Amino acid sequence: MLIYILLIVVVWFGNAFQVIDTLSRMMRRRRMYSFRPYQINRIQYAFGVAPKPRSGHRIVCTERSIYCFGGFNPNIPSNTGVIRDVSLFQELWRYDTLSREWELIFGPGEEMPEELASHAMLMLGNSILIFGGTCYPFGTRCSNKLHIFNTISKKLATVETRGTPPQEMYGQAMVVHEEYLYVIGGTTGYDYSCDVHRYRHELAYDGEKIYILGGGTSSVAFTLSQIPAFDLKKNAWSVVQTKPDPTFTLRDNKPAFPEARKCHSCVQIESAEGPSVVIIGGYDTCYHNDIWKLNLRTFEWRCFSKVCTFRPLFFHDATVTRGGCVYIYGGITCNAITNSIKRISNMYKIWMTIPKLSEMCIEALNFYAPHLKESSPKDLLKLGVPPPFVDRLTTKSIN
Repeated sequence: MLIYILLIVVVWFGNAFQVIDTLSRMMRRRRMYSFRPYQINRIQYAFGVAPKPRSGHRIVCTERSIYCFGGFNPNIPSNTGVIRDVSLFQELWRYDTLSREWELIFGPGEEMPEELASHAMLMLGNSILIFGGTCYPFGTRCSNKLHIFNTISKKLATVETRGTPPQEMYGQAMVVHEEYLYVIGGTTGYDYSCDVHRYRHELAYDGEKIYILGGGTSSVAFTLSQIPAFDLKKNAWSVVQTKPDPTFTLRDNKPAFPEARKCHSCVQIESAEGPSVVIIGGYDTCYHNDIWKLNLRTFEWRCFSKVCTFRPLFFHDATVTRGGCVYIYGGITCNAITNSIKRISNMYKIWMTIPKLSEMCIEALNFYAPHLKESSPKDLLKLGVPPPFVDRLTTKSIN
């Protein structure tokens, strides 16, 4: 596989001898790039400022950038300037996957939303949609406003909507279908928006139905063996019976379904096998550090127990690139030995599918020739880099 990747790298570049020389020098140092799917790795940030440990935040991504909004940490003073909002982060951060550096885009006092925990957030084209959320103490003040941040212009605005908006809540989830934004679930801290009370769940979407994965209330979490589904054409609910992992056996020999949970993270991946959903961590009566994948065509689960090299994690978030690279950030982790919990600012990376060779080429090139990120887009184009990949190989051009 590595040979094919290197050959493609050479084909890409007109100055092949320079590339070969760089690769040869790196190989002599016995540093070899290898693509390893389903292996989780903690990312080491470059020198500089970074977000403080938090939970209840949300992240989304483009091919090059990861955006983090809001969050909560009771052990760190608030930066909102409002006494009752102690421990909330009124911040929008951007993480550059090439330079491994964080950048604070918006901070307190810059017309930022004040409801900064357990909101819903998604990426739509070049825009980030943020809806709902709560202040602290949770439920004392919630939001039903929709905010939009354009990643190109770097402008944040509140959307003026018409009609009857959803109630002010937090812990809801949302998805876009055609020209509509669907918001499901949530709580005021006292009441719930659905007949079946549910918050801190996640959604999946296959173009025809919306599926609700997990979630619950303060005292219960919902099963993942049966999942509610909303038909977008019929406007009707049904329940989908999923299938257990046939390759995995639980300790008690029960069918291998993921345990009930809430406050987990979820990403959706498109591949040749069809759409699939990956859930990570969460908690109910215990804390989870497992990773499960659900095929939305067959509704069969797969457990990736061998890749779990991080501690149990909940109230974190995850996002995925179009190529299938999953990033997991922040949350609350548990030490099983001391039974203590703490919030973290760690970021993990895991490939949950086999991407195109071009994706592997970009990773290999960044590994063997990290100095290229200091090149200008013009220089990279002269070297023969295809225009669609220029922004992903240099810090001089950022989306």
